[in-house]
Amino acid sequence: MRPYKPAWTAEAAVLEMTSQPGKHFDPEILSAFLSILPGLLEDGEIGEPAPKRAVSARGASPL
Repeated sequence: MRPYKPAWTAEAAVLEMTSQPGKHFDPEILSAFLSILPGLLEDGEIGEPAPKRAVSARGASPL
């Protein structure tokens, strides 16, 4: 993957999603996501980007 710009912070992403209910994001799904978001952040499931990986003939490996 070759990102063309830096990843958004979790806070910026939530702000974007909550500013668009009913336009780009289904309000019911957004509400469900926001209800589990604190647990995801706490568990480290989302937040800081994952470490970059180098890809070789054997597969991905940490840099």
